[in-house]
Parts: sequence; C-alpha cells; structure tokens
Amino acid sequence: MLGAGEEELHELEQALEFSRLGFWKWNASSDVVTLSVRAAGIFGISNERPTTLAEMRELVLEPDRELAGLAIEKAVEARSDYEIAYRIRRPADGAIVWVEARGRAHFSGATVDGMIGIVEDVTARKEREDALAEERKTLEILNRTQAIIAAEPNLERMVQVVTDSAVELTHARFGAFFYNVFGADGESYTLYTLSGAPREAFARFPMPRNTAVFAPTFEGTGIVRSDDILEDPRYGRNAPYCGMPEGHLPVRSYLAAPVISRSGAVIGGLFFGHPEPGVFDARAESILVGIAAQAAIALDNSRLFRSAQEELRERRRAEEVYRTLVEMLPQLLWTCSPDGKCDRLSRQWLEYTGIAEAEQLGYGWLERAIHPSDRARVYEHWMGAVWGQHDYDIDFRIRRYDGVYRWFKTRASPARDEAGKIVQWSGSSTDIEDIVAAREMQASLRADLERKVAQRTEELGAAYARLVAESSEREVIEGRFQLLVEGVTDYALFMLDVNGIVTNWNAGAERIKGYRADEIIGQHFSRFHTEEDRINGLPQRSLTTAAGEGKFETEGWRVRKDGTRLWANVVINAIYDRSGKLVGFAKITRDVTEQRAAEAALRQAQDQLTQAQKMEGIGQLTGGVAHDFNNLLTIIIGNLGSIQRSLSKSVDRERLLRLAGNAMQGAERAASLTQRLLAFSRRQPLNPEPVDVGRLVGGMTDLLRRTLNEEIAFETALADGLWQVNVDSNQLEVSLLNLVVNARDAMPDGGRLTIETANATLDAASAERLAGLRPGRYVVISLTDTGTGMTDEVLAHAFEPFFTTKDVGHGTGLGLSQVYGFVKQSGGQVRIYTRPGEGTTVKIYLPRSTSELPVALPVPPPDGRAHAPASETILLVEDEENVRTYSRDILSELGYAVIDAPDGHAALRLLDLHPEVHLLFTDVGLPKGMNGRQLADEARRRRPALKVLFTTGYARDPIVHDGTLDPGIQLIIKPFGYEALAVKLRDVLGRPPG
Repeated sequence: MLGAGEEELHELEQALEFSRLGFWKWNASSDVVTLSVRAAGIFGISNERPTTLAEMRELVLEPDRELAGLAIEKAVEARSDYEIAYRIRRPADGAIVWVEARGRAHFSGATVDGMIGIVEDVTARKEREDALAEERKTLEILNRTQAIIAAEPNLERMVQVVTDSAVELTHARFGAFFYNVFGADGESYTLYTLSGAPREAFARFPMPRNTAVFAPTFEGTGIVRSDDILEDPRYGRNAPYCGMPEGHLPVRSYLAAPVISRSGAVIGGLFFGHPEPGVFDARAESILVGIAAQAAIALDNSRLFRSAQEELRERRRAEEVYRTLVEMLPQLLWTCSPDGKCDRLSRQWLEYTGIAEAEQLGYGWLERAIHPSDRARVYEHWMGAVWGQHDYDIDFRIRRYDGVYRWFKTRASPARDEAGKIVQWSGSSTDIEDIVAAREMQASLRADLERKVAQRTEELGAAYARLVAESSEREVIEGRFQLLVEGVTDYALFMLDVNGIVTNWNAGAERIKGYRADEIIGQHFSRFHTEEDRINGLPQRSLTTAAGEGKFETEGWRVRKDGTRLWANVVINAIYDRSGKLVGFAKITRDVTEQRAAEAALRQAQDQLTQAQKMEGIGQLTGGVAHDFNNLLTIIIGNLGSIQRSLSKSVDRERLLRLAGNAMQGAERAASLTQRLLAFSRRQPLNPEPVDVGRLVGGMTDLLRRTLNEEIAFETALADGLWQVNVDSNQLEVSLLNLVVNARDAMPDGGRLTIETANATLDAASAERLAGLRPGRYVVISLTDTGTGMTDEVLAHAFEPFFTTKDVGHGTGLGLSQVYGFVKQSGGQVRIYTRPGEGTTVKIYLPRSTSELPVALPVPPPDGRAHAPASETILLVEDEENVRTYSRDILSELGYAVIDAPDGHAALRLLDLHPEVHLLFTDVGLPKGMNGRQLADEARRRRPALKVLFTTGYARDPIVHDGTLDPGIQLIIKPFGYEALAVKLRDVLGRPPG
C-alpha cells in the first residue's frame, strides 16, 4: 500500500506522463537525481539506478552546458523558477535531443537542499522551427537576389551576387561561376566570379577542362551532385593531375549546375564545394536549379541591354555621319511630315534665308522665304503632290538673307513604310539663278525674233522684195550675236550636245585651248581633261551632275592642244528646250593658272613670315636654355673637376661625397629641365593609362600639404563618381605639384589653396570657348589660390617657356609651360582665370576615358637594390661608347651577366651566339640603317619569348607616335640612374613575354 504522499506523487507522475512531460527531483544531501519514466526516456538512461547531478550535466552538449548552468545559477540566486532549452546526447542511441526544462530550487534556510522540475522532448518542434527559419531565410535571400540582379546593370557585380547567394543557400564552403567560351579545341573556360575563397586560391591552377565531371555542366546536359566526389567513378580519370592538383581547395561534397540562355546556348556553370562529405541534399539541388535559371535570365537581359546600347551608339554614329554628309551638300535640304508641314530645315537653308528655323516650320517658309508672286503657285503644286502622293518638282524664287531673291529648282519625294504609307517627305532646292537668267535671255531673244518674224509675215503680201529684205535683217541680228560670242577672248565659250560632243567654238576657246574650230567641232570634250581625270570618269560625271542639278562647277587641271596644262575654272550649264527636254550644255572655261600661281606665292610668303617668327621664338628659347644649362654645367663640371683634383692628391671621403652629390644634383636639374622642355614642345614620350583622378589627388594630399607654408590653409573638394581619364599618371602628378608650388609662391603672407575635381559635359558652344577642345565629356581639375593674381600682360606670357616673374635663380620659368605641354599632348586644355589682388584659378580639362583601371603589379622596394639572379643575361645595345660603358657597369653591379654591342647588326649576331640572353636593352636611335625598333622586331622574330626594354631621350622615335608609347612598349627615359634602372628591369623581367 502507498502512503498518501506517495500516492499523490504517483498520480502526479501519471498526469505528467499523459502530457508527455517528465518529472525529476534532486536531493542535495545524497546527490541523487530521481527521474520519472518519461524523464528517463527523454534522457535515454535508466531510472532504476541512482543518478548524480554531475552525470546528468555530462549528457548536455558542450556548447549548451555552460549556458544551462548559468541560467540555473541565476534562478537559484533569485530564488525563482528557471526555464531553459538545451541539447543532450542520449547514451542509449547517441541521438541529439532538444530538451525544454523548467524547475525550481527549494531551500533549508539559506542552503539549497534540493531541486524539482519537469522536462519535455521538443526536438520535433525545434526541427519544425529550424526548417521554417531556413525556408524564411531562403525566401529572403532569393527575393533579395532577384531584386538585385533585376536592377544591377553591371554584369560582373550581378554574377557575383548570384554566386554569393548560392553559396549561402546551399551551405557550400565556396562557389564559382565559370564562363563557357569554346575555342578551337572545344575547351576554354574562364573564372568569372568566386565566393568563399580568394582568387589567389585558383590563380596558379589551370581552368577546368571538359572532363567527365565537368562535361555535364559545360555541355548543359544536367545537374551534377556528389556526396563525396573522391568516391565518384567519374573523378580522377584525366591526366596530368588525375584528380585535384596539389594545393587545391579541399572538396568532398560537390554540386554544379549549367546556366543556359533562352536560345539554349550554355553560358557557363555554377560550381560549389565543401570539404566535408554529404553536405548537399536534394533541397540544395532544387535551390541551385532555380538560381541558375535566374542567372541565365539576368545574363540574357544584360547581353540584350548591352547589345541595344551598342545598336543605339551605332545609330547615333550613323546619324552623325549622315548629318555631316548632308551639311556638306550645297543644296538647301528640308523634310516635311506626311501632311506636308515642314518639320526640319538644313543648316544651308537657315544660313541662306537668315530666318530662324522656328519661324519657318509648318507653312512659315511659304510666307517668310518664298517670293510673293510665287507663293500661290508653290502652295498649289505642293499640296497637289501631298494629296496625290507623287513626286514634287518646281522652280520658284527664295529670299536670301540680304533680301535678294534667287531662282531654285526644288524637288521632293515621299518615303514610305512597308505598307506603302507615306511617313516623311524629303526635298532639296538647287540654285539655278544663272540657268534661269540664261533661259530668260534666250526667251527674250526668241520672243524678239518671233515678233520680228510676225511683223515680217504681215508684210509678205506687200512685196517679195520686202520679205527678202526682212530675212536679211534677221540674219544680220543672228550674225551679230554670233560675232559677240566669237569676239570674247578671255573665256572659252562653246556648246556641247547631250553626249558631250563640241558643236560650236569661239575665239576665246581657241586662244585658251589651242584648237581651231575645224579641229575640235565634232570631237568629245573629254580630250581637254587629263588622263587621270578620264580614267576616274570625271567628264561623264560632270555632264551627269549638270543634267541632274542644272549646273556643274569645278576647278582643276586641263590639257591644251600642245600637251601643256592649265589650271581652269569650269562651269557647265544644262540647256533645255521649251518642253523641258535636255538639248545640250553650255560650257564656260576660264584660265586661272596665273591667279593660282599668285595665290601660291602669297601663301609661300606668309609661310616664310611665319617661319621667321618661329625662328625668332627659337632664338629666345635657345638663349633661355643656354643660360640655364650653362649654370647647371658649371655645377657639374666644377664639382667633377674638384673630384679629380682630390683624387690626385689625397682621399677625403666626406668631401668627395659632397662634391659628387653637388654634381648629381646639377645633373638631375639638367634632366628635369630637359623633360620640361620636351613637355612644352609636346615631345615627351607619355605612357597613358586609365587614372582615377580623385584617388591620385587624394594620394598626393600629404605631399602637397608639406609643399605649402604653414600659413597656407589647404583643402580638397573631390567629387564622387568621378570619371576616369587616360593620361600619364607621373606627368599629371608633376603638373599638379608645379601648380601648387606656383600657388605657394603667389601667397608669401599666407592664404588658402583649394583643389577641386568635377565631371563636365561640354556642348559645341562651351568647347568652342575653350579653343582646342571637342564637344564631349571631361574631368576638370581646379586649383584656386587667394594670392596676388596676374595682370593681363603676365597672363598673356604665362605659358611661354622661361617666362617667370620670380627673382633670378628662383625659378626656371618652365613650370606652367610643362603643364601646358603635357595637358595638350594628353588631348586636353588648360585655362587660367585671374585678377590682380584677387587670386588665381587654374583649370585642367582632361577627356574622359572608358577604359578599365589597370591591375596594380607588384613593385620592387624603392631603393631598387635587389640583385638579379645569376642566371639572367642582358644584351646591351648602345652606339655611344661612354653611355654603353656606364650602362654595362650598372648592369654588372646589379648582378646581371652583360653582353654589349654598338649597333643592331652586331647585336643580332651576338643574339644567335648566346641563347642564354633573357632581355634586350637597346637604345632606339642606332646607326647603320637599323634602329632599335627594327632590331627588337627582328630579335623577337628569332626569339619570340625575348623581353625588350627600350631607352631614349626624345619622343620622335619609332616607338612613339603622337607623343604616346606604342602598345606593349617598355621604356626608360634617358638619363637614367642606378635605382630607376634596377626597378624597371625587375618590372620588365617579371612580366609575361610579348
């Protein structure tokens, strides 16, 4: 029989069992934990033997044990209930079980004498909660990914988002996207994005090949999922590695999916790995299939977007070419809408009429530009063509900007869509004033003749003799006209039939051409043209043009009967009968050979004057150069002489070092002066590359601040989203430093210097104000000081070499000229805005570049003292013996094996004898008919892997065009020193060949 208390406890346990709760209690004095049947089942231990609290604690997993202990301790201290959840590993089957526990300690005075509580197995609930959280996270990531790739125009960033999201969703350790680019061998794959690992982890391994493991992905045949790729029968069957190469990231679990475009082409593949087996399940595979589909759609859309953008750019370029061609035509061009209203007038029309386009659109041209007497006829014919949908052809008068009306032949045709509907009218108006005048003249003569004939006809009945007399008079009139034409000797006036056959000939034609009438009438007029013009079809083309446009006019060489040439001004006018049929051509030729010779003589005189002015400028420049170089050579020669004298007496090391240092400073100043002269003359060889101006200025901030006095406040305002420019970054830094030094010297009592950067888009008007620039996009660098400013006279000479306002010995006057030369050579412009006492602003305009920023290569230590490996051999080619000796000594001191030659032919012989040569170091200017560029081309033809380093001191060399190094050229400028040569050699030898 159970006691009352035990019976109540038994009933409580039964109730707890029914509710799936387990009951436990702990006696502190005996350290015994008593468990109900349900509690024992949850913990996986027997309740038939005593269990200690320490044993119960050991069942709790390590990560949760400390947290559970802390929660119970806090509850005991507060004498309150506790409620915690933790994981245990059941000893019976090793299963991980989530337990939710609630309990309370009971006390004897201040001492805990036991605890009591209930436990519940909540594993299933936790798994449902975890699964729900996982699904919620998956949905959030998918939504976020879809939103990003839908809005991201940058292809690389979009693919990176896809790769990162897939790594997170599949629980991969790392993942990658490889582009599928089929080469001639069918195997060419490029790593595009990488997630979960640095790119260096794949840098030294080849790209994946079309093996059994990768083929399903790159060929788009299906998903590949392997719980353990090392055990996969497709793995390890391809040489040379037969598996993953040594050092490869560890992969056991493997999952890959193809990315297939709408067209069915395989764009690439998504690949994911994990160092532990069994990570990827069917859910991960399903998620990857969805992400791959999203990536394919996004890639297709990105390609379509870029294709559309390129098509728009091509259309704009074609429209610009068409617009340029249209503006070159002499005709007045216009377009109208289908209903006949004018919607565009060409530049030639607007310039001819002098009336704003807005006032002539619609039917404004009819009221503003057409002769009042012609308006009704023009409108009737035009509307007839519009309503009847046929071509338009009419002659009428158009008002010129000075109020004079001239006759024009106007034609228009409709443009139709595929359905035959008119979408636009395009028309042209050709000046035929001269033709109309000739027609009027002929009409007047014809009318006069008809009147006379009519008068004579009325008198026929009177007397036959009168008729003969009247007829004789008519012949006299026609003879006078013929005499008038034949009497002109300054112009060759003759007629051609529709085929170009000469039909009449005047005295001027005989004088100019040399042919008598009986020699030339009946012959083709092409015999007056040069052989080249006849081959090119000029004679027939001139008649075709005159017939189509009413007139042909040109100047060019023509040939006389004796074979001599004359420079002729030629006009050919088409002649029509009353029905408008072409009946022939009137040709007028004027000999302008002497006039052309006089104009050439005038141009030669102007050129001679310009050359004289240039020589005067060169004389001034030579004087400045001689002055500065004499000072520098005094330093160099004087110190070197002192070194020689000291060596002949005794060695004073400190004094020799000081003298050598002075000589070196003088030489470096001479080299700097030479570079500034080259910059001004735009003859310095530049090595342009894409440059982030904001980053460059930001990196120079400390240097520029140290250049200024403490009394000068310095600040920068660098715009966000600054475009890139394509310039020589070293020369840009030197230019900015020169401008900062000038600003400092303009503020001897202190002030403020501000450097700003901004993007600027210049239209045609803005570019015209900044002479030398084309309309387009530019990056603007502005330097503004609060210094003394400049007068107009000083500003006019600011960019001239050797012009300076500083005291003698305090400046070369080449700072601003160097800036000017560098900016102009880089395709930009520099402008100075200043007033005396109000400071100065210098603005540099550099054209925007669309190239990508270059990847930074590792640079040797700045002292350049890293010696070369003993195995590296250099072939040195230099015709100047002293320079060759100096270069050979430096190369040997740097640890290279050196072979030298004085010219290209000797160098090629040595190259054939010495297969160990790694690098050709050659001057560009070499004697004996082979320059350095030709030598390098022939050497690389014989030895394709040979590295080449050029040296020169002048930019008019075969490796420099338009002041810019040819692509792939490596160059060190003379004079070069030990450290600069060491750094350059390590850079060139470290690059891949080519």
